[in-house]
Amino acid sequence: NEVKYEETQYAFVYYDGPHDVNSILKQTEFFVARSNPGTRYVYDDHTWYEHRIIDEYLLKNGFKRVEMVGQKVSYVREK
Repeated sequence: NEVKYEETQYAFVYYDGPHDVNSILKQTEFFVARSNPGTRYVYDDHTWYEHRIIDEYLLKNGFKRVEMVGQKVSYVREK
């Protein structure tokens, strides 16, 4: 319909590259500022970089780790 919308809140974010912690942290900070309780994040290939830094940041900012399977780890925002 050629109507453009600017999203300001996100309910689901799937991270699949780049695979360096600084870039992923910047992306995570961007989306944390634009998420609400219930938002889910999934990080692919989390063993390819120092994901512990991302994990600590999310846990300090109201997220809970809900699943870690293979190369994927997911979180949900609780507050």
